[in-house]
Amino acid sequence: MSLFLLRGSRSLTRGVVPRVAWTTVMARRGFSQSQGPYGDDHIEQLKRAMMNPKTDPERYWKEEELRAKAEGRPVPEKPSGPSLKPLPSNQWNFDDAGIIKEDDTNVNFTYKGAALFVCVGSLVLLMVEFADYQRKHGVGRSLAEIEEIGKPKLGGPWTLVDCRSGKPLASEQLRGKFYLIYFGFTFCPDICPQELEKAGKAVDIVEKEYGDGTIVPIFVTVDPSRDTCAQTTLYLSEFDPRTIGLTGTHEQIKDITRKFRVYYNQGIRNDSEDYLVDHSIIHYLVGPNGKFIDSYGKNMTADEIAAKIGKEIHRYRKRREERRQSRGVQDSEK
Repeated sequence: MSLFLLRGSRSLTRGVVPRVAWTTVMARRGFSQSQGPYGDDHIEQLKRAMMNPKTDPERYWKEEELRAKAEGRPVPEKPSGPSLKPLPSNQWNFDDAGIIKEDDTNVNFTYKGAALFVCVGSLVLLMVEFADYQRKHGVGRSLAEIEEIGKPKLGGPWTLVDCRSGKPLASEQLRGKFYLIYFGFTFCPDICPQELEKAGKAVDIVEKEYGDGTIVPIFVTVDPSRDTCAQTTLYLSEFDPRTIGLTGTHEQIKDITRKFRVYYNQGIRNDSEDYLVDHSIIHYLVGPNGKFIDSYGKNMTADEIAAKIGKEIHRYRKRREERRQSRGVQDSEK
């Protein structure tokens, strides 16, 4: 059901205002039909005042009071409310005919939402394209470099003596190969033999899955005074002939143990050559690029060590294949 509204004093029919809109406006201003001893004609006048944003309700009631006194009728009671000031024009939505229009907030929100959706979608697409470009052309930090973050800085270039040939062996000569390095001494009564046997079993497991020569076991003595090349070679032959024995001067041994942070101490020595050397019991895995990868303590079994080494070898070969494919794509694009 609709009401016909008159705009101002023109007495012209301007349009139809829904009852819901009228109720909302009256409630906002604190007016009610039950307030005051005024009749239907006053209600209609109040409606016109409230529905026209250019009308001042305060002024209207003053004029109504004077008009009632002049006509000799009771002065209508002024309704109570939080405010009689007219609503701001941005809260009254009239068309040119004075009729309340349907709010277009939802339409505006839809436009904004669509624009935001397009912007976010474009940003995601650009990120995907940039990531693909990085993968193909090797731009930015590689995955291998990212994984280096958080690892202890162990290892580095070294030069020792290969006990098999008596010639110097530098770490650069092992480039392209994985090697498992252990520090000990040939006069060790029990720990070193156990660890060398464990390392040999781990190498067997790895080579069975990834091929012979995949990983090189290395033994570095921390007792160069007694561990000559002949003594070291004879000692290692009892465990695994694949193991390369390395020795050197005291300064060379100090250099490599410092780089791998290996602890060793000969303790108190007497005149005899019968003494023990306290040292770290750790195996170190070094990759084909000459960088430290992982370490394995005494509490790990041969199977556990082999499993970890196998994962590193698999990861390395997968990356190498991806690089080859990437180079092939780049060559084809030239």
